[in-house]
Formats: sequence, structure tokens, C-alpha cells
Amino acid sequence: MLWLQRTAGNRAVAAHLSVQRSAESDLIDEHTSWGNLAEDDLGRALLARAVRGEHQFVQAVLGELGWHNRDDVSLELMLAASNDQLVAIAGSESGRRLLDRMYDELSEGNLSDDERTQSDRILRVKSQGADPAQAQEQMLNGKVFPFRSSGITVLDDAPIMAERRDGGQVWVKQPVRVLGTRMFADEVSTVPREAFIGGIVLPENEIVGVKFYDLGGEVVYRPALFLVQVSHQNDTETLTKIAEIAGIGLTLGTGALVGLGVEASMAARVLLWADRAAFVLGTITTVINEHRGEIIERFGDSGREFLRYVDIVHSATAMYGFARLAISMGQIVNGFRTSYTNWRAAVRSVESELDDGERVVVQQITQQTDEVLQNADDVSSAAPRQLPAGEPTTIPPERQLGPGRPPTARERLEANRAARAEQARQAEIQEGIARVDRELAAGTHRRRISQDDLDWLNANPRHKEIAYDPDIGTYRVSEARQAIAAEESGVLTGPVSRSTAPGTDVLDGAGVAWSVKGIGPSSTVDSTANLIAGEALAGRPCLGDLRGMSMRDQAAVRTLVTQQLGTRTHAEIRFLPPGVERIRAQ
Repeated sequence: MLWLQRTAGNRAVAAHLSVQRSAESDLIDEHTSWGNLAEDDLGRALLARAVRGEHQFVQAVLGELGWHNRDDVSLELMLAASNDQLVAIAGSESGRRLLDRMYDELSEGNLSDDERTQSDRILRVKSQGADPAQAQEQMLNGKVFPFRSSGITVLDDAPIMAERRDGGQVWVKQPVRVLGTRMFADEVSTVPREAFIGGIVLPENEIVGVKFYDLGGEVVYRPALFLVQVSHQNDTETLTKIAEIAGIGLTLGTGALVGLGVEASMAARVLLWADRAAFVLGTITTVINEHRGEIIERFGDSGREFLRYVDIVHSATAMYGFARLAISMGQIVNGFRTSYTNWRAAVRSVESELDDGERVVVQQITQQTDEVLQNADDVSSAAPRQLPAGEPTTIPPERQLGPGRPPTARERLEANRAARAEQARQAEIQEGIARVDRELAAGTHRRRISQDDLDWLNANPRHKEIAYDPDIGTYRVSEARQAIAAEESGVLTGPVSRSTAPGTDVLDGAGVAWSVKGIGPSSTVDSTANLIAGEALAGRPCLGDLRGMSMRDQAAVRTLVTQQLGTRTHAEIRFLPPGVERIRAQ
């Protein structure tokens, strides 16, 4: 009898244990040693399951983990995932729900740089399933939620409460007091009143804006899931992180570009234009965010509308890539162009009232916006084929390469430093131009400039900007003419500009600083070759202008330069006229 009782008891215990154990628990145990969970190993194991389509299992494992492990394991899974793998996971309903879950886990608590980067990847890959026409309409005319953190000195706050709901939907609510606050009237007018009473539910692919009052009024457009991340945060440092958008944004592969109508032979060139535009957009946004309030105060409605379109274009580039924006979101590009034209008209109407600092900011924004719009035109012209009626405008998964890698904290810091350095360069040049022009008008300038050169300088403000040399405090007209000739002939990537780096003269469109060396009345083949070779050996890329020499002498200069360089380390050398072959760096 006792034996039977013991046997029955053992069976009961075994049955109880079998109920308690599960495949999810077993997997966690496999990656746990002496009570320590190997989160990186478990993350990689879960990625393998997710790629095989076992999304519910991965969700169940996350559910088995403690709250302090879920975000770390989600992070490790994302760090291990390639862009192609994320696109594959997002291709099914259950996969998108898994991405939503991990986004929520990554967004809670203190947001590290890695967590912010990986949560951005999730938003980007989910954005690719949206119809560009619908996304465009939502960014131009959709909902914008005000957000302002609470605090002791804050009288009018605007917190956001948001939660994930079934089917990928997002429930969002703001306090009813926001509805009646004058400060938030513009944003409130775009949101249903129910959002301030009982809350509203948004579909997963709806693009919404969030106006960050704590950050000067920048509006960031993202899929509705972004509201969940915003609701988790309240300190300015973290808000700055989640509002940041990678300047480079999504990079499409050749297959995706062909799917958008770009000829295969043009794909590489389109990628260069798109990457350049995305980088410049990041610089524009950095400058604008430092002067947002002043732009609105000085230029009123035209300034406000221009800033609105900068925010939209920047967000669209981050989510969809500049190429897709230029080809598939024409209303946004046209609105950006119109708002810029109107803002420029407002600038001209008060130009005489601007101080030197304001002129520098305007000049920098103008030059860079012109470049972005030109890149948009170039990209758009490379895709002349119109999609047939009824053909889907979304990029199919097999043609997607997934989101580009968002910048690291160091890269963002370097980009900000570069933007400030560019602003300082512009300031130095503009102040110098103003001084030289005053001296020329008063007849006190120490250097005589011919009337022909003065006419050339005054024909285009850009001529002065390239010609002014801070090293000597006056115009070097010949260098500016040489730089523009190199740009127009394709010897240097445009647009060229004046360099303020010691020992160099011009910057090309890729940001490379070049020393410019030409010939004079007493120049010989030997002296010219010595001059050019000396610059290259000093580590400075050199543009050698050999125009005015015979073809025989041009060839002799290049041969002599090559001999002087030999096998030594040197910078690149390019020549005018363009028929003279360049000498690559080594």
C-alpha cells in the first residue's frame, strides 16, 4: 500500500512538473548558467526562430522573461538581425506584431543609443509597407500631436499616453486640458476631439506627426507606433534622442530603384544623388533647429511654412529614402520648393535689415536647399516611366534592402561638429566679403582689382564666395574662375566652394579640400611640375590648371610630376583641361 501511495505521489509530481515546463522555459534554461542569462545567445537563438516564422514562439519566450531581461534580449535579437531578415519578418502579420512587441520593450525606461538605433530600424522597416501616396497625404494633412513635458515651471504641458492594441493598432490619448490650451491650437485642430476625452485607436501604418515643444517646435513624422515610445519618455535628453532622424535615411538597392522606374544604367548615379541630398538635409536641419525661433520671428508665416516642409522632407527621407521621396512623393517635393521660394522672397524683402549672423544662416540654408532641390530634380528625371494604373506603388519585399544603418552617437556628434564648422566657414567668408566690398567702395582696399574682375565678381554672389580667400583677406579671382571651370567640366564634383582649411583653396561637392595651382607669364614646365608635385607630397589634393600651355607642355608637366612623386605617398592630382589624365593618390 505504501509503495502504491509513493508511486502515485511521484506520478503526480511528475505530472505537475510536466505542466510547469515548456519549450519556451527550456530554451531560456539552455541559455542560463548559474542564474545568469546569456542574453546575446538567447537573442540570436530567437532571431533564428523568428526568421523561420515562429513569431508566436518568440513572443512567448519574451513573455516568460522578467521585465529586466525582455528589453535586453530584444536588443540582442535586433543587433544580430540583418536588414533582409527584418524585412522578411515584417512580411507577415505575426512578424509585424513581434516587431511591435520588441519596439515596446526597447522603448521603455532609459533609452540607450543602441536601443534608440534599433527601435528606429523597426519603424523604418514597418514604414516600407505603406503606400507612398497615403503616407504623403498623412504627412501633409494628417494628425499632429503636441508634446510638452511637465515640470515645476511648465504651466501648459501636453503629455501623450499611448499603448499597443491588438492587430497592430495604437491607442492614444491626451489630457482634456490640452484641448483648450491656446499654445497647442494648431495641432489640436488636426486631431479628433475624442483623443482628448476617451482616446482614439490608430492603425499601425498611419503616419502621424509629433510637435516637440521641448525641442523648439520640431515636428517629427513617424508611424503611429512612435507614439508609444514618446509616451514612455519625459526628460529632454531622451526626447532629443528619439526626435533625431538619421540624415542618411533609407538606402534603396538597385532592384528597388528599378521598381520605381529608374533605368538600371542610372541606378548608381541616383544613389549618389540621393545619399548626397540626405546628408545635406541633415545639415540643414541642424542649422534650422539652432535658429528655428528666430526664423519664425523674422520671417513670419513664410518662415513657419518653410520649416514645416523641411520637417516633412527630413522625416520622409529618413523613413522612405530620398530616392523614393523624389520619385513617388511629388506633392511633398513641390510643396517644399514653393515654401522655399516664398521664404526666399521674404528674405529679399528684409535683406538690408539682416545682421551678419543672420546673413550667414540664410546663406547656408539657401545654398544647401538649392542643392537638395537640384538632387530631387536629378533623381526624378532618372525615372521617366510612369507606373500603369493599378500597379502597386509600394516596394515589394523581394526588392527591398531594408533600412540603412542609423548613425552612431559618435557619427551624430561628428555631423553636428561638421555643421558648426560649415557655419563658421560661411561666417568667416561672408564677413570678409562685406569688409572687402566696403574697402573697394571707399577706395581703401590694399589690392587693385581690375574692372573686368569686379564685373565678374558682381555678376553672381557665388563668384565672391568662391573668390574670397581668408588667408590673404581679399579676392583671388583667378582661383575662383579655375574652380568653376573645374566644376563645369566635371574635373571636380560640384558644387565647389571656398575652403578655409590652411593651405587649401576650394572645397568640392564631396567636401574634399583642394589646393589650386595655375601658370603665370614666367611659368615653365619644370616650375609648374615642382609646384603641383610639392602640394601632392604635402598631402594636399591639387588641381593643376595647365590651360594656356601647349598640349606638348601639358603632357610634359604630367610626366615630370609623375617622376617626382615616384613611389612616395601623395595626394590626388587633377588637371585642367579635363583631357589631361589625373594622378591618383597613393
